[in-house]
Amino acid sequence: MSQILINDYLKQLDLIKRASGSQRETIVREAFKDLLKAWGRQHDLIFLAEYPLKTATKTNIAVDGALLHELRMPLGYWEAKDAADDLDEEITKKFKKGYPQDNIIFSDDRTAVLIQHKEEVLRCDMADTVQLEKLLKLFFGFERKEIADFRAAVEQFKADLPTVLQALRTMIDKQETGNADFRAAQARFLTHAQEAINPALGEADVREMLIQHILTEEIFANVFNDSDFPPAQQRRPRAVRAGRRLLHGRAEEEHAQGPGNVLRSHPRRRRADQQPRREADLSEGHLRELLQGLQHQGRRPPGRGLHPQRDRALHDRRRRLAV
Repeated sequence: MSQILINDYLKQLDLIKRASGSQRETIVREAFKDLLKAWGRQHDLIFLAEYPLKTATKTNIAVDGALLHELRMPLGYWEAKDAADDLDEEITKKFKKGYPQDNIIFSDDRTAVLIQHKEEVLRCDMADTVQLEKLLKLFFGFERKEIADFRAAVEQFKADLPTVLQALRTMIDKQETGNADFRAAQARFLTHAQEAINPALGEADVREMLIQHILTEEIFANVFNDSDFPPAQQRRPRAVRAGRRLLHGRAEEEHAQGPGNVLRSHPRRRRADQQPRREADLSEGHLRELLQGLQHQGRRPPGRGLHPQRDRALHDRRRRLAV
């Protein structure tokens, strides 16, 4: 398939040159743009032309193209130049202006240059289909370190989760057995949950709500801006507040290694220069991935949601981001 796409690109490039009689960047670049689009679709990437960026000096620039994950996190960039230009000189100029150097292709209709981590990784003749395929595979196989670290932390958290859940359930069992205040708080919250969420909720559901809240509250509080949600004390159901006090923080100590590692590795924490809009989308996407692990390991109680206020805040946030 890769060679088919490359051969289609070369045919289209030849056709454009013959039809237009020009080698201007704005004309011939369309063929390589189509190649990037087609290749990107195989990886569920979206190509955006004239992609705006802000440099370290807060200067606004625009690269000719960027390939983005569906969560709007860029995989890499592309900048086209005229065949009459000195490609190396143009690359130097662009980098002096603050163009990204983590994963970017510079090309004219004769040569392609791949830069990754500020180093030239590969340079090839556009007509050399084997080398061009290698260059594109390196470009599309790139993974940002912060994303790789986050995914590794998520996998570790998933691996640790059964042990964490068992520890939390053991603590709750002890409180249910020997703590009358805890049992009373559970009973009050069960009544409240049945009235506010779902009459079918039972004692086991309240237990799982407490566990999931303890596991996820730190993640929500750190990944998202606290201003997007009600204050922590308002977010916590009354039994959850009582449960946290009665557990004397020991539950957090038991599970802190899991969420803590995930939060420290989260791309939002690692990329303070990201635009807020893109940060939020990335956070929600990764958060879904993480919470799926919780739902697979634990049992989500029947009902529309565990935390109505938080669910509404997330819904409103997504609506704003979609505008």
